[in-house]
Amino acid sequence: MKNHKDYIPNLLRPSEVRSVLHDLDITWQDHKVKANGWVRIKNPLRKDGNFNFSIKPSIGAFADHSNPKVKGDLIKLVMLIHKLNRHDAEHWILAIVGLAL
Repeated sequence: MKNHKDYIPNLLRPSEVRSVLHDLDITWQDHKVKANGWVRIKNPLRKDGNFNFSIKPSIGAFADHSNPKVKGDLIKLVMLIHKLNRHDAEHWILAIVGLAL
């Protein structure tokens, strides 16, 4: 059986996901959110300033349109931005939202 850490993105409330995104310096408030909840923003993984990155702020899912292989959930986004392994990214997220394992 998988432990609860495998479901961290599913356990977070939208406000907690937004707190994590805020701490990652990812903003979307000035951009149009599509009906499906996705919004296109400047790519936080690159400094080119292109709007080739989509995020679903309610759950932290993302897609890097400049590299179709780079997509995933909130944990993977933290891993990529902070260059952490999965375990450390999970702990980072939990610390941001005030939870502990």
